[in-house]
Amino acid sequence: MNEFEKAERKTNNYDKAYHEEISRLMAEKKKKEGPSFFENLLHGIGSVIKKSMENYLVVSHEGTVKFRISLFVFALLFMIFHGAIIVAMIVSLFLGVKYSISGKADLAKVNAVIGDAGDRASAWWGNYLQGAEVDDLCRKYDADDKK
Repeated sequence: MNEFEKAERKTNNYDKAYHEEISRLMAEKKKKEGPSFFENLLHGIGSVIKKSMENYLVVSHEGTVKFRISLFVFALLFMIFHGAIIVAMIVSLFLGVKYSISGKADLAKVNAVIGDAGDRASAWWGNYLQGAEVDDLCRKYDADDKK
């Protein structure tokens, strides 16, 4: 082996050791710092999408389930048709449609709030309809009194 080959081998060994040392130091630095902001952001978005694919919006009327839709699909539709969906959901609450969320997550508290909103809308609508019947009855008796 001549001098040139010895020098080249020594340089290659030096370069290899240098790159290994840099890689080790960068790994230690990353380990100390933890994940970056963007890694945390991507992880968070991924977990939200995963949970939204595992859970469903359930729409029922008079005790029968009319349809189930993934929360992810519902969110996409909501972004496109948000005005129409809000109006349709509010009107449907007064017509006795019930909403709930089912899936792998513990959703008892969310369903309690959603169910309470539906119960309040049904009670208000029932009182409103009953009030109209009372008004009709009062008009009838007023008309009979005027005779």
